Amino acid sequence: MAPRIRYYPPSEEFWDIPGVSYRGKTITCRLFEKMNSPMNQDKLAEFYEIEKQKGNPYPMDSVLHFAIFSKAYSLRNKSQKETEQLRNFFKQGIRNFPNTLSSEL
Repeated sequence: MAPRIRYYPPSEEFWDIPGVSYRGKTITCRLFEKMNSPMNQDKLAEFYEIEKQKGNPYPMDSVLHFAIFSKAYSLRNKSQKETEQLRNFFKQGIRNFPNTLSSEL
């Protein structure tokens, strides 16, 4: 089966995006609909380090944002509904809350 974006509905509320090229690796990214609370840069950096070390979801950096945008665009014809949901999520959510939770699988 060809790679495609998968969305897990409200009981789960996340997307799995396969084949994301990020910092020299190809990963499957799990992007959660629930965003972390707004924080200043110092608190966000601390939160990122703590949660990543624990293996928990952590805020994305801008490089990962753009890697996800790029991969979602390339999968748009294979995952039309999911790509549109993801696009709307970014359009609405990132405007209000610039931090999302993400983890590498």
